[in-house]
Amino acid sequence: MDKFVIYMAAVLIAVLVLTVWTNLVVAITKKAVAWDKFPVQAWVLVVALVSTLVAAAAAAQILGIAMLWYYWAAAVVVGLLVCYAAMYGYDNLYKQVGEMLKQVRQIIADYIGGK
Repeated sequence: MDKFVIYMAAVLIAVLVLTVWTNLVVAITKKAVAWDKFPVQAWVLVVALVSTLVAAAAAAQILGIAMLWYYWAAAVVVGLLVCYAAMYGYDNLYKQVGEMLKQVRQIIADYIGGK
């Protein structure tokens, strides 16, 4: 359980860093793209997903981890979290994740208590 908490903290920190990166890239490239033909939200999604996949591949290379298919799937999910945080704010994402974890804990407690 301790490793899970450490991994979740690392993922939230990675989401924070990647959110800042995504916001910087979008802000810098905002003037270079014709936004009337290409929506900003789609550009945020592309930047967030590509950045997250590159970061996951780099981390796996540095740590010597073989990237299995479910690591890529997890990276895409984290990329979507980065996209959400970049569009709606990190505080809102953190609150939503906290609420979800609270509900999961309650479901597990109800399941264990019901046995």
